[in-house]
Amino acid sequence: MDEVLYYLYPDELRTHIPIIEKCMIDGMRVATPHVRVGVESSCMLHWDKGAIEFSKMKWTEDGLPVLEEPPYVTEVLATAKP
Repeated sequence: MDEVLYYLYPDELRTHIPIIEKCMIDGMRVATPHVRVGVESSCMLHWDKGAIEFSKMKWTEDGLPVLEEPPYVTEVLATAKP
């Protein structure tokens, strides 16, 4: 499996991503017990290849992730008419 997409609220990331990663690794170990398995989770507001790796994310004092709009979304929003 190459990737799995999950839609989570920002305040759910720290709780759910470790659980999802463990489930993915455990599932792969059943199918390929002799192969070293690992996962990398990324987070984004909109689907794009510029996602932030979960392990490198910045967090606010309130425990929420700092996620920014990708440049193309910012450009579209700036030119959109209300």
